[in-house]
Amino acid sequence: GFSMQLAVYADADAMLKVDGSGWEPMPAVGDVYGVIAHLPSNNPGHCQLVTMDLAAGRYAIDLAERVREARAMASTAIPDVHPLPSLDLGALVDSARSADDLAALYERYAELWTDDITERGMQRIATLTSANG
Repeated sequence: GFSMQLAVYADADAMLKVDGSGWEPMPAVGDVYGVIAHLPSNNPGHCQLVTMDLAAGRYAIDLAERVREARAMASTAIPDVHPLPSLDLGALVDSARSADDLAALYERYAELWTDDITERGMQRIATLTSANG
């Protein structure tokens, strides 16, 4: 978060005047790294200067903007865009290579099995039997 904030400062064209009355040009600052003074509340009197990589901050800003855009588009761009494929149980029966394959299909899809699929399976067994006979 700090590297993002410092990257914004480094890339700014202007800054608010101290008295808040308007804007003034941003002073020249480095664009590679920024420095923060870390004053931990649990260690009074201690200060550590920490460098922040501004390239990492810029990357994080770009990523945050992309996430915000994706969330804004999610309600219209994501739901129901692609239809779910339907199961063609008849095609699976027709591609079975043995009676055991058909039995496995029945075990897996028993809740979807119909009399028409049973008839198709019987025809497939007859076709397989005559082909192997």
